[in-house]
Amino acid sequence: MKSDQLGGNPDKSKPTTSGDHTAKVATTTLEESIVNLFIAWEGTSEMTDDWIVDSGATAPITARKEWFSKYTPFDKEVSIGLGNDSVVKAAGSGSVMISMDVKGKKRIFELCNVYYVLDMGQNNLLSVSYMVNKGYSVHFRAKDCIIQKENDVIGNVYKKNNLWVLSGKTVLPRQEMAYIAQVSMGT
Repeated sequence: MKSDQLGGNPDKSKPTTSGDHTAKVATTTLEESIVNLFIAWEGTSEMTDDWIVDSGATAPITARKEWFSKYTPFDKEVSIGLGNDSVVKAAGSGSVMISMDVKGKKRIFELCNVYYVLDMGQNNLLSVSYMVNKGYSVHFRAKDCIIQKENDVIGNVYKKNNLWVLSGKTVLPRQEMAYIAQVSMGT
């Protein structure tokens, strides 16, 4: 098995529009850094199990608490301002495991420091700048995208509804041991 880590106070933001697609921008401040969240809401309701690769976000987020294999609640909820001037709260952060097929082999990756934002909506964001800050490269091409560390491809991304979606599946904590055993046996 090979495991890798992929790894607020509101600030006013404005929604942006492009054609018939509406986008929302959110910004939040933590003690150490500013976290920006961007997501296109239109046409993403069928993508609740997907990780959207987002170049406008600076932290990975999800509203799916059951996905966390490790979770630490914040002492005080972190406020995140959305593009429509509403505020949602990040209740904590932790790790989420993702299974991906890379070059015909199953691999498990641990996505660390994922924010749990209950009211964020139905989508899950995987931040490009977060991955780059952790030493990964994200290469966008016309029809796909790859994520790699050094020369090792660790993830593939495809287009869905004009968004970039990670080609992987979240591993629920109760499934982790079975996935790890599968990967260890090379199946």
